[in-house]
Amino acid sequence: MRTADGTVLTTLTQARAFIDNHLPQLGTLESAGYRQRLSETIDALSQHAVDQATADRVGDAQLARQRALLAALRLNHMRPIASIAAARLRDIPEFSAFRMPLHRARTTHYVIAAGAMAKMARQYTQTFIDAGLAPDFIEQLEAAAESLRQCVVDRETTGTKRSAATAGLRLEASRGRKVLRVLSSLIEPTLKDDDALLAAWRTARHIRRPDTPHPVVFPLLGLVPTHTGVSGALTASTGAPADVVSAAPQLALPPAPIPEPVVNPETAPQSAAFNRAAQIISNDSESGATPS
Repeated sequence: MRTADGTVLTTLTQARAFIDNHLPQLGTLESAGYRQRLSETIDALSQHAVDQATADRVGDAQLARQRALLAALRLNHMRPIASIAAARLRDIPEFSAFRMPLHRARTTHYVIAAGAMAKMARQYTQTFIDAGLAPDFIEQLEAAAESLRQCVVDRETTGTKRSAATAGLRLEASRGRKVLRVLSSLIEPTLKDDDALLAAWRTARHIRRPDTPHPVVFPLLGLVPTHTGVSGALTASTGAPADVVSAAPQLALPPAPIPEPVVNPETAPQSAAFNRAAQIISNDSESGATPS
């Protein structure tokens, strides 16, 4: 049941309760006939809601049963026949009739394939019995296929009932709105001198709109690093006040870069010798001498 239809049903029920509780003040409202129409609309809405909910539950149960029947047909009946045919009847021209349908095939396609498999298996009944199948394996296959087909039909019928209940809900909800408008046009002039009662009626007949969900906005995290240089840049680029920016969660700064290790000549004599040779070559180049 849609939320809008449920809201209409609730409002109609409130309006009927108001009328029933204040009939002496409403005068000739009973003779207009719209009070009876209001009750009929409420009853029709309630019945359609029950029918829709029942169809939903029955449809779920039928879907579970359909899946179980399909699995039984595939695993317990069609697959043994297909396996035996692949081992012993691969060379016959009708071998393709014993192939299993694709796993993603529709349920109705499995029913049709099972019927074709049963019809073709009658010509080689003894071959399948000798391979270990029951003497009535064809009858079992046909019965399983028929059960699955009937389940599909029942589920489609349930879907039709649900669609009818849904259409009935929308039709009766629209009719209920019209009845409320007519009743309001009859009641409000009668209660024009009683402000409290008139306000109560307008509250009772008001159809509230369903709440509209608002998107949840999550703040961006980590816009402001801890050092002030980047923080000031972000404040200027975003145009946000300083107190707003400073209230944002702080990101942890990356660790400081690790300095390169200092080579100790005493612990690394080869590196020290290399550095002394480089210094000698540099001094000779500056003085213009040619190393010997």
